[in-house]
Amino acid sequence: MAGPLEEGETIDGQKEGPWTTHYANGNKRSEGTYKNGLRHGDWTYYHKSGGVDYTVSFNEGKHVGDTVSYYEDGKLRQRGQFNEFRGKSTDGKKTGPWYFYAEDGKSLWRVITYKNGSRSKKDEHPLGDCPGCGAVRETVAETCPSCGEAY
Repeated sequence: MAGPLEEGETIDGQKEGPWTTHYANGNKRSEGTYKNGLRHGDWTYYHKSGGVDYTVSFNEGKHVGDTVSYYEDGKLRQRGQFNEFRGKSTDGKKTGPWYFYAEDGKSLWRVITYKNGSRSKKDEHPLGDCPGCGAVRETVAETCPSCGEAY
């Protein structure tokens, strides 16, 4: 049975079919489908303010395919992929490059490459490092938030 912040059906004690959860403020927290008690198909997760936080797909409860996440203002935050579902121990693991974007939603600041869920090479930082303190640039700001040095 669904709780006060959930909408969905249980069959023989397992969640089944369309399912929605809510924050205490009434906004949606997540929505998707369960099959035999496991997340299955496309799911959408929301920020507390109501905008989409991220989208992801499941197969028998494991992540599969593309996932995309967004900042609260709707701009792109990151995107990547999970291994295809083939009934192996590597199912549901991050694979290939994962791209991370600055708050402008366009400037790529980090690329992490995965193989079967583990980092497979050194992270890339397209925006570079701060010339003053060496911190990785995560934004397109004019100055480093750590030391104040101009980029």
